[in-house]
Amino acid sequence: MVFLACALLMLRFGIPESALHTAGHNRVDLAFEEQMSRFNIRWPRFDGVLAFFAEHDLLKGGPIVFLAWVAFFEDRRGQAGIGEGRRKLAAVVPMAIAAVGVGRLLADLFPLRARPFRTPPLQFRMVSGLPGLYGWSSFPSDHAILFTALAVGIFFASRRLGIFALTYTVLLIDGPRLLLGIHWPTDILAGAALGVAFASVASFATYRDFVWSWVERWRKSYPGIFAASMFLLCYEITDLFTTPLTLAHLLLQHFRR
Repeated sequence: MVFLACALLMLRFGIPESALHTAGHNRVDLAFEEQMSRFNIRWPRFDGVLAFFAEHDLLKGGPIVFLAWVAFFEDRRGQAGIGEGRRKLAAVVPMAIAAVGVGRLLADLFPLRARPFRTPPLQFRMVSGLPGLYGWSSFPSDHAILFTALAVGIFFASRRLGIFALTYTVLLIDGPRLLLGIHWPTDILAGAALGVAFASVASFATYRDFVWSWVERWRKSYPGIFAASMFLLCYEITDLFTTPLTLAHLLLQHFRR
């Protein structure tokens, strides 16, 4: 985790590019988004499709949640392999949520990082339908954190579905956010690194068995509450925990005044 923190700091601040008068960005970020800005609005229909995927939560969290349930219940291997995969997937979920919380904490602790489409030298033109995202730092990417972590959990349970989930995350969740100037490349890379780091904790048997024992105990003791809680959890994952994160963000801003 120490090495990860150092890597995040290097990605966040990088080497400043004075030619664009943009502090806190490295040359890779600026070069990539400068190229993207040249294609911005050139193909309105394509941009519209990207914006549709970037804005509709059901197209982001919905498929990942669906694949997680399929991976959890599929019965293609030996019983021992299935049980181990289910334990790992279940253990990844709380770590994915914790990773999102850490990501938001980093975003609030670091200086505000303007998004590419809000960086005047890049001259991005706002695509219709995208949110303003006022007051939200772009580093690191919540989407990359959460959905990369869950995709790794799906991979633990089913390699076939996990590869599909990772591909979907890269191409249809992270990709549109890069091309539309919502995130810098290092926002995505840092978010993915956080997601993988937190998800890998599920490989530790002690933690994995601890989470599974609580899940099983809760499921057997309070089946109704357990089912309802799983529904709400899946909803919040699909919605990227927007309401809890917004409340936490407002509270943190309040206490920092």
